[in-house]
Amino acid sequence: MKIILNSYHDPDKGMDWNEQTPIIERRIVGIMEEFSESVDYSIQETNFGVGADWPTIALDVATIAGVGFFAVPEAHKRVREALEEWQLISANIKKLIDWIGGKESIVAQPIELIFIAASEALLSLVKNDDAVFLKYEEILPAGSHEEISGLYDFRFESEGNEWKVLINGQKDIKAIAKV
Repeated sequence: MKIILNSYHDPDKGMDWNEQTPIIERRIVGIMEEFSESVDYSIQETNFGVGADWPTIALDVATIAGVGFFAVPEAHKRVREALEEWQLISANIKKLIDWIGGKESIVAQPIELIFIAASEALLSLVKNDDAVFLKYEEILPAGSHEEISGLYDFRFESEGNEWKVLINGQKDIKAIAKV
């Protein structure tokens, strides 16, 4: 699971981007060490700039307390079947995101949590108790001028209708509609 952090400060405020990186990495290691569960993770400097540099930190989380995470399911997977299990597993990652978010600015949450939010939003709207996941597409990448946290189009089928859920990287629903 990849969490994108906006940890850098403008170089005009004292230090160039590359001078900030080791300080930021030490700060994130400290944050992760203080978390209540053991976390297997890696830190990577990334650049989401579109036309200009926008350095960010990608925090790749492999496990929390020895538990691995799910991926966005394959197409044609029933959502309700998997959602209950994923919600249990995602509780730890949500706890970690809340922990990090209190200390660092989060640009975009993991696509897996965005998928859960899109699924829950759709299931709260349709009369049917279930839906089938069809596919998703990244409409705008994180760092876009139009939607800084990215924009995703998740497609589902429910009772013979195709549904579209547009959601950003902060899990804000932008639109839900029949296609």
